[in-house]
Amino acid sequence: MKPYRSSLAEMLRERQYLLEQLQRTREHRDDLYRRLEDLENRILQEENRGPRTYLDHILHRAQVNP
Repeated sequence: MKPYRSSLAEMLRERQYLLEQLQRTREHRDDLYRRLEDLENRILQEENRGPRTYLDHILHRAQVNP
């Protein structure tokens, strides 16, 4: 079984990366803002799901590997 990787943690790291990139560059700012907005929406959805994400991960693994 693979270790559980939190998709929320990955998205939070990506958000931090995007914010740092916005501070460093003036080029491609619109693209970064669109990506950041999309990521913020996905983070909100993931947070709203709460602990269900981890349970889905465990249950899926349990069904795949009886």
